[in-house]
Amino acid sequence: MSDLATQLVEQAKEYQGKSQGEQEYLLAMALADIQSEGTVPDLGPRDFWIRARDDLVRQILHQRVAVQGVAGVAAQQVAMWADSGDFSSVRFQIALAILTAMVTDAVLNAAGGGGSDENNQST
Repeated sequence: MSDLATQLVEQAKEYQGKSQGEQEYLLAMALADIQSEGTVPDLGPRDFWIRARDDLVRQILHQRVAVQGVAGVAAQQVAMWADSGDFSSVRFQIALAILTAMVTDAVLNAAGGGGSDENNQST
């Protein structure tokens, strides 16, 4: 596992188990912080990241990863996605950790394994 993926597994724990709406809000806030530095395009960066989440979830579900390995696979996939899009800098670390948590929770929910804390999901 890459250094970035290892860091993302640990950092994502803080964001796992939150509702999808809360995770998306946290991602939007992290991207807003980055955007104020002029590194994210103005045209829909949040939607870009949500589409990336959905694509990564589909890829992981297709691989049929065991529930206990989802977080590591999600972190690796997010790290590879980040590298391919020049998002792997320290500047994007929080957004990538949130994305990792979002992907992990979505895969677990889709696979019937629940999130990190199913009772923490709000409606």
